[in-house]
Amino acid sequence: MDSLSRISSGLGEPLYADECTMKVDRISYAQVLIEMDVARELPKNLKVEDPNGRMFEQAVQYEWVPEYCAECMQDGQASWVVQKILKAVKHLQEASFTEANMESMEKYNVSRVYLQIRGRMEKVGWRSLAWKNVGSPKWLFILYLAVMGRLATKDRLAKWGIVQIQTCHLCQQENEDHDHLFFKCSYAAEVWTSILKWKGINKNTKNWMEEIQWASKCMKGQNGKTMVYKMALENTVYCIWLECNARIFQQKKTTSSILVKHIIQEIHGRGSRYAKVATRLDDLNNYP
Repeated sequence: MDSLSRISSGLGEPLYADECTMKVDRISYAQVLIEMDVARELPKNLKVEDPNGRMFEQAVQYEWVPEYCAECMQDGQASWVVQKILKAVKHLQEASFTEANMESMEKYNVSRVYLQIRGRMEKVGWRSLAWKNVGSPKWLFILYLAVMGRLATKDRLAKWGIVQIQTCHLCQQENEDHDHLFFKCSYAAEVWTSILKWKGINKNTKNWMEEIQWASKCMKGQNGKTMVYKMALENTVYCIWLECNARIFQQKKTTSSILVKHIIQEIHGRGSRYAKVATRLDDLNNYP
């Protein structure tokens, strides 16, 4: 242990060794906790002279080394804080915030600074369809992806080189993309037409963005009728997407009539928790 202490002293101030090292139970390496000056370059090996006068190099490995900033001469935690402050100053300058602007504030307003940095963004017309409703989060997520054109439809997969055949698995007639799937596809159109009929809405199915624009314009507010429509749109999009994937990956097919019943049952199951929706669903206690 005396030799180990001397070797360790060549690196810094030895504090203690682990139990295996102290009892010499491990011969492959010795493990010692050493207090060192991280401002200096840490040696990777030491020259050691044995009792016979022979010189050899002893490799040194560090289990943990604290981060250190050579510029601010502080340890990693302080360095991280300084970096964050410097980055914040840069962002504020990009947002045209000056030191005078900050000093003129009677009270620092995080919201004001955030909006200034982010900039004013125009609100999309379909925002109420995705957020102001009581639909299941998974329905909302798939609806959001569909509106943004981010679902992994076959036209997108083909661009990535993943698939070559782009034929829709639901109708086997046309190539699959967002506009086709919602609701040009004969299978999807049949499902959506039945849901509209169940809702008592007499209109022809439109292409995807026209459906979104119509819903955003005509289905505003938080009354029972509007909330049920939003749930119906979200769940229909979700179930059509699931059906498409079930046919591809599980080779399972569901008829449009059964899928419509499933959508209506899910709407009733979730909508019954909310008074406005439940009242409206009492008048829709049937299948189309």
